[in-house]
Parts: sequence; structure tokens; C-alpha cells
Amino acid sequence: MGRRRGCVCVMSGSVVVVVGAVARWLAQRAVTDASSFSVRGKRRSLPRDNFAATSVVNVSSEMPRTGSQGHGGCGGLGGSTGGSSGSERTPRSRCRTPHRGSDPLAWGPSASPVVAQGSLQGSPRHPVTPLPPPERALCLLIAIAGHAYAFHIVHLVSREHEEELHAEFELEKGFFAWGFKKDPTDFEWTFWSHWASSRLLWMLLGHVLLSQLFSHSAPQLRPWGWLVYGLACCTALLGARGAAVVLAHALASYAAAQLRRPALCWLTNLGLLAGLQAAHWSHTQGWYESENEYFLLLFTLAMTNLRCTSFSLELCRQADPPCPSVPHHPRPPAPAQQTDPSPLTQGAHPAAGSSLFWPLVYTFYYPPLHNGPIMSYCDFVARCERPVSQPGDVRSGDPQMPRLPLLPLLPLLPRLPWLAVRVAAWWVLAELMLHLGYFSVLHQHEELLESLPSATLACLAIAHVSFFYVKYLVLFGVPSLAMHLDGVQPPPLPRCVSITHGFSDMWRNFDVGLHRWLLRYVYVPLGGSQGGALRQAVSCGAVFLYVFFWHGAQAYLLFWATLNWLGVTVETGLGRALSSTPAERLSLGGRLSPLGQRRLLGVIAGASTAMVILSNLVFLGGTAVGAVYWDRVFLQGWPWTTLGVLSFLYCCAQFGMDWDQAKVP
Repeated sequence: MGRRRGCVCVMSGSVVVVVGAVARWLAQRAVTDASSFSVRGKRRSLPRDNFAATSVVNVSSEMPRTGSQGHGGCGGLGGSTGGSSGSERTPRSRCRTPHRGSDPLAWGPSASPVVAQGSLQGSPRHPVTPLPPPERALCLLIAIAGHAYAFHIVHLVSREHEEELHAEFELEKGFFAWGFKKDPTDFEWTFWSHWASSRLLWMLLGHVLLSQLFSHSAPQLRPWGWLVYGLACCTALLGARGAAVVLAHALASYAAAQLRRPALCWLTNLGLLAGLQAAHWSHTQGWYESENEYFLLLFTLAMTNLRCTSFSLELCRQADPPCPSVPHHPRPPAPAQQTDPSPLTQGAHPAAGSSLFWPLVYTFYYPPLHNGPIMSYCDFVARCERPVSQPGDVRSGDPQMPRLPLLPLLPLLPRLPWLAVRVAAWWVLAELMLHLGYFSVLHQHEELLESLPSATLACLAIAHVSFFYVKYLVLFGVPSLAMHLDGVQPPPLPRCVSITHGFSDMWRNFDVGLHRWLLRYVYVPLGGSQGGALRQAVSCGAVFLYVFFWHGAQAYLLFWATLNWLGVTVETGLGRALSSTPAERLSLGGRLSPLGQRRLLGVIAGASTAMVILSNLVFLGGTAVGAVYWDRVFLQGWPWTTLGVLSFLYCCAQFGMDWDQAKVP
């Protein structure tokens, strides 16, 4: 009886994931239909620069080609732990797979896919042809049913081998889900759940209350409140020595920036990052009573390194003297009105100057301090002073949706329950998944993994990356909620990996903030797509080399980063081969109708997404796990298992393209 109820819950959970995505898509489509033409025209008129043509990113061509211009954040680095489970994985290995980032030719969340310089996704001017309604409904049905079936199979396997897994890995006693045991081997979920339940949530609540108090009574002192409170929390959690190390990293980066040499800023911050991986750094573990406190210091310093790199490079770009008003009046004046408020089209905030005050506020701003999401320095400073009356979507930044006001807290109450309930629902769903399906522990038991049928392995892969997505909805959703309440709009939340269409789309749409960070500080300064295919490949390779180094510089991470670089490069080349113009090459000389072109895109995107999931399994489980999946699903599983997976991902890709088209102005 318990098993039957468990199966129902697993299937219900998977339906919640997909149906929730459908609901957000329909809501976004309704908003898009209501948007004014003038707003659409402004967004569409911006010139762009492709990151990997099909690709991982796009940047406005108006952005200066200097070392610090170009918001980036390739979805892969940024704020949480992750990495493989098992012997290859260490907590320093940060979990940000090529997952959510910004759209190739548009930074904003409502940017649409394009067919330009090799994109395979259609464009605002040349949107992909919609599927007939029956075919669209069939794809959606298969996508939902496929996820539900995958969770059902994983649940059955978990129950069948529960005693064996418990004997070797000591499953925890679950606290709900009808007495089922819980998989405790997903390090980052266990780690952040422990800290959230003990202290982090209380400190985050204290930040929100303090920020609202300053906003209501003394807005000009609010940045000072953020700085002091962040330092106090950092000291309480990491100890005086840990907080001093974080402050020392910020001061070292600030000092390097005073020489206005981007190369020196990079050397300083890469040296600090390398120091976290040096063997002698482990002596700091003696500062703490538990290993968890030591790991929290490492994760905080890894995120601090991204912020320090950002503000130091931005300060290098500023030739103006420090703003004289900053020491006496820490609020910089509001930025000039722009037709496109996207951070990608804004330079460094002119009032930020080179004073130490705003870099420290940016570094110790508490909601994203330990785990992200990451924002660039100039974006953060500009958002701090965004007028309260400006509109902005709570989740995606759409200009037609009402934004949460800053003052006072009372007007927030009608929306607070809905936002909080969404985050709580994601948390409950993630916990339910860990009780009913042992994703992580199955990947650590290699003998059992190799003995499973190929179709079961395919279901385990789909279920695991879906859990990965839900996990990051929680890990990013909680601090994002606090940032919304402060009026500091965070990057959009992740997008489910299985409905992305390729490596490029995954890196754009899983971790938007990191994706923008990488674009702004690595990809664009190295030339991006402006120097031809070879230079674009080199720039993209540098991005993934940094991703590898930031995550921990372990062997399996190098393999994972290389897979992603090859995937993006191949997609770029294929996109260019198929589309010099949207109508000619993509139609293969006129032999394919527009509807046939759409289906061809789905086939290509489905195959690419299969490789995306394989690379994510390398990231989550290590190279040995990736080799098992490659051999059993794609080699031994040919033809039926392989074709079944590709057919399922074809349907998911079609839904993903419909999702994107709903955002086309």
C-alpha cells in the first residue's frame, strides 16, 4: 500500500514540475500578448553579439570591448556546491552546470530565440513556425508523461534496492512521506538544508526586516545597514577570522583595481581563488568545531571571489575620480533613464566611483553572500537605486508586471504569501523526491548502476536532472525572494534542463547571473564572435576553462567543461552551416516547408539535449558515471532505448521552443 502511494506521489511530483512550468509559460504568454508595441520595438532594435552563435550568450554591440564590460554569467559557476558524488567530488566543487543564462541575442529574460549567425532557434523577426495544435498537445502530453514515468521507475528501483543501499550508505529516517527513508548523499542539498534550518533563514529574515525598517525610516542609510548587517552575520557564522579573510579578499581586489590594470585584477583574483584550492589552506579547518563551518567559509569565499573580480574590473573602467558625495551620502544618484533597463546595456554605474564603500556593500550584501545568485557590480549598484515606481516582474523582470514596492513592508503582504508558498512548495517537492527516489546514492553504487537495464538508466538520468532543477529553484529562490523585497531584482530562476534545446540554451537559462558574469568579464573582453569562428571558439574555451578552475579544478570537471565547450562549438558550427540567412540554408534549398524546418530543429535540439544531460551526469556523478550512461544508454541501448530517449527529448525541445516563442515580442 505504501509503495502504491509512493508511486502516486512521485508521479504527482513530476507532474507538478512540468505543469508548473506550463503555468509559468502560459502566464508569460499572457503578459507578452498584453505588452505594448513600443516596449517590444525598443527591445528588438538593439544590436547584438553572439556567444557561440547558437549560443551561450548575446551581448549588446553597444557595450565597450574592455576587460570589464559585458554582464555575464554562464550558468555554470556561481553559487552553490555541487559536482560529482563519490570519490571525485568535493564540496568545493560548485554546482552551476551550463544551466540557466541569458538568451543568445538578448540579455533580458523576455528575449527571444533568434536565427542569426548560426542560431537554431528562430528570432523575433523570423519566429519558428508553430506546430499544429494537436501535435503541440501530443508533445506536451509526452513530456509530462515521460517525466512521470521516469520518476515512477526510479521509485520502484529505489524501493527494490532500499535495504542494500541502506546497508552501504546509511539512508536517513525520513521525516515525512509515509515513513520512507531519505537519501542523504546529495551533499549540497544536505549542507544547505542544515544551515538553512539552523541559522541562515533567521539571518535572512533579519536582513529583510532591517532593510524594510531603513527603507521606511531612513532610506539614505539603507546601504550602510546592509554593510553592517552583512559583516555582523558573516562574523557570527564564520567567526572573526573567517570574516577577516573575506574582508581581506575584498581589500586586496580593491587595491589591485586602483592601478587601473585589468590584467593585475585578474591575476590577483585568480591567485586568491587558487589559494582556496592549495593544500595549506586546509589549516583553516582548525578554526572551526565542525567541517560544515569550514565548508561554509570556502563557499562564501568562492562567491566573494566572483564579486571581487566584478567590482575590481568595473573600477578599472572608471576614469572619473571618486564621487565626492559617497563618503557623506552613500546613495548614488539614480541612473539616467534608458530605453532598455537591461543590465547588459548599462555600463558601470557612473556614481559608484572608486570609493571603497560600494564595493564593500556589494561584497557583504547578505542574501546572495554565501551561495548566490551572482550579480555584476554595476548591475547591483544601479538596481539599488532603481525608482520604486518602475514596473518589473517579480520573477522575470518583464516591464509590464507590477514590481514589489520598497516602502513600506505593509504593501508587500498581499504578494508575500504567494512568493513564499512557491519557494516552500519547491522545497517540499525536493524533499519528497529524496524520500521516494534515491538519485544520488544510486549513482554512488556503481555495481548496482551497471546492473540496471538501459531503459531504467535513462529514467534515472531524466529524474536526476529534474531534481537538480528543483533543488536550484529552492537554493536560488530563497535569496531571490529577499532581494525582491529589497527592490534589488535578481536574475531569473533556473529553467528545467530537459526542456532546454542544447548546450547553448542550457547555459543561457539555468544560471542567468553567472552566465551574464562570464559574458561580461571573460567572453566579450576576449573578442567573442567579433573576430571570426576561431576567435569565438577560443573565447568560449576561455569561459569554460574559468568554469573548470572556479568549480575546483578536478579531473572530472575538466572533462565536463570540455564536453560543454565542444557541445557549444559544434552547435555554433552547425548553426552557421544551416543558416547564412533564416530562409535559405535552414530550408535546405527549399526542400523543407516551414513546418518541416521546425521539426528538424526539434530533432537536432533533442539530440543536443541528450548530450547536455550526459554532461550534467558527469558533473553530478563523475566520469565513471558518465561512462556507464554512454555505454548502456547510447551504445548497448541502441536502437530502442536510444530512440526512445531522443523521441522524448524531441517533444521536450518542442515545448521549450513554444516556451521561447511565448516570449517573442
